[in-house]
Amino acid sequence: MLKIKSILFVLASFSITNNALAQQCDINLNYGVVINNDHIRILDSGKTYLQINGSQQLFVSGKEIPLSNEQASLISDFSSGIRTDVPKIVSIAIKGIDISLKAGNQIIAGLTGQNSAAHQNFQKHLEEFQWSLLKRYNQSDDSFYLAPQNLKNFGELFAGEFEQEIENILLESLEPSMSTIYDASSNSDIINNKQDLDTLKNKIENINENLGFTITSTIKKISSKTSIICQNIHALNEIENTLNKEIVELKQFNLIESH
Repeated sequence: MLKIKSILFVLASFSITNNALAQQCDINLNYGVVINNDHIRILDSGKTYLQINGSQQLFVSGKEIPLSNEQASLISDFSSGIRTDVPKIVSIAIKGIDISLKAGNQIIAGLTGQNSAAHQNFQKHLEEFQWSLLKRYNQSDDSFYLAPQNLKNFGELFAGEFEQEIENILLESLEPSMSTIYDASSNSDIINNKQDLDTLKNKIENINENLGFTITSTIKKISSKTSIICQNIHALNEIENTLNKEIVELKQFNLIESH
């Protein structure tokens, strides 16, 4: 005999990702960033605070700032760094989210069948979840958006809040369906049907085996990329510190807060 909650705990403990692979990135982005082919915009509460057209034309609060050759070179280096790393952050986030969602979808389909009530419920919750994520990471054609946020746990993207959210959705979607395979006795938490329990355990083991290698392999690759990106952003912060000193209008500018 085994409690329902225990089975659900086993399912919730299925690692969509491997925590040990996570890389910390102790950086805070204080503004939103929008990038397209023509310009970079730094957003403060949704309004453009700073804009770089091309690679060297600087606007602060809508006013163009005349630059010396040295200052223009610094702006060029800064914009180059943003154009290199922000799209990578957005792409990695979207890819990681996609991996997690597909894994969760495969778990549901494997346990309850395609188009089951649990599967449909899971799909509904996923759509809501995906819309909420678009507020933080978005990509459209050659345009990228990254919301202001703490990147400290960016390397733990799959093992942190996203994984927890997907686990919650899994449990909420599965619990009603899983309950139907149990004998309703005076203690509703007791599983009396050993055959159904064995079938459920086998399904979980097969899903774990099939998903585990693919996901872990992908996470290793992504984890190494996040480490490099974090190093690049720390270097970009040094350029930002120089801009604070060299351009009066950027004295208070602080996109990157590195710890």
